[in-house]
Amino acid sequence: MSLYPLDRVMPLALRAGKIRGIQLAIAVDNKEDADNPGFRCKVKYPWLAESEQTFWARIAVPMGGKERGTYFLPEKDDQLLVVFEHGAIDRPIIIGTLWSKQQEPVENNESGKNNVKLIKSRTGHRIVFDDKEGAERIVLVDKSMKNKIVIDSAKKLIKIESSKDIEIKAKQNVIIHCNALKIGTTEKLTGKGKDLLTHAKSTFSSKASASIVVSGSQVTINVNNSAACQVSGSGAGSLGAMASEKAKDQVEEKKGGAGGGGGGGGG
Repeated sequence: MSLYPLDRVMPLALRAGKIRGIQLAIAVDNKEDADNPGFRCKVKYPWLAESEQTFWARIAVPMGGKERGTYFLPEKDDQLLVVFEHGAIDRPIIIGTLWSKQQEPVENNESGKNNVKLIKSRTGHRIVFDDKEGAERIVLVDKSMKNKIVIDSAKKLIKIESSKDIEIKAKQNVIIHCNALKIGTTEKLTGKGKDLLTHAKSTFSSKASASIVVSGSQVTINVNNSAACQVSGSGAGSLGAMASEKAKDQVEEKKGGAGGGGGGGGG
């Protein structure tokens, strides 16, 4: 009595014990253990009875070698294409997977232009290559679709978005070179470090809608050359110190445009 039901599609054998051609199969297990040395998948053939045990199948990949290559294991219930090394049923090799009505493609080509190529994981992480003319871009996005990196070739723009935080770490330096650097926050902007240095080749300006506070165990303001140092305001102003005060250059204190000296009247 045959081991194969008569209503099953059987592979053609050119000679006893040899299976030729490409066969369809279903992935049933991909866990590494004592029986599976790694990067193999156990499959089930439609022409074998359910009780029949099958062998672990090796998986063909686009590129593979010692400590390099691509790593994509079939998921359980994936439909596979299998060939047999030298026709031996105990030496199956998976050469690809197939879409089906039960497992539909992750993208379509309704436009007929075949613009999108992508990799999508089981949970929904994606790498998308979009070749739409005038809108070319590469997108790396997680399953939430809220954390992403977009390389927009058309707009010559790189955009990084996060639903929460973005963290950059370096053991040495983080260097940014650009024409103009703009930083905007809706709340507080904080900078901390052992030393904080700022340098402007032309003008250094600090403005606040409310107040500016500069404090430290020692605060020094140097005015080079013969330039003037001006402190002005529309309200009261004062300069004070426990020790004597000296100015190498001209110091002008203004209150609402009128001259006045703290600690002595004008001559």
